[in-house]
Amino acid sequence: MKHLTKYIFICFFLLKAFTGFAQTSMTTIISEGDAKVKALEEEGKSIVNISFDIVYKDSDKAIYETLYASKTYYFYALSSSRILDLDIELYVKKEGEWSKIKSDITSANDAYFSFTPEKTAYYGILIKGKEFNSDYTASHFGLIISDTQKK
Repeated sequence: MKHLTKYIFICFFLLKAFTGFAQTSMTTIISEGDAKVKALEEEGKSIVNISFDIVYKDSDKAIYETLYASKTYYFYALSSSRILDLDIELYVKKEGEWSKIKSDITSANDAYFSFTPEKTAYYGILIKGKEFNSDYTASHFGLIISDTQKK
């Protein structure tokens, strides 16, 4: 009986641990990203970049992309429920320094904005986990960049 009690306790502990893992896995973000990609393509947009990664509370994630003049780009980021406020910021290098030129204005665990560059350049996209749910300091995220013209 003593071994059975230990076995039940271990099974309960593992079930609880795996249940928590399932709620924070990439599966949900990938599924949401897949639905977003399908919707964007149905709207006639072309996917430029898709990135999945982890963002930490004290460390932003940078992604770089060449954006071409006169094309409108759509930036969409999504995250798990661990993040209360996920932000996207767009930067361009001017005179050797990165300058912020656009950011989302929402306070949610997803973020969105569009941008039409005046000139073709190499841009930096910064993903920030601005506010996390209690006790969390990291979360998976997905970033989808699309444009208006199919290639």
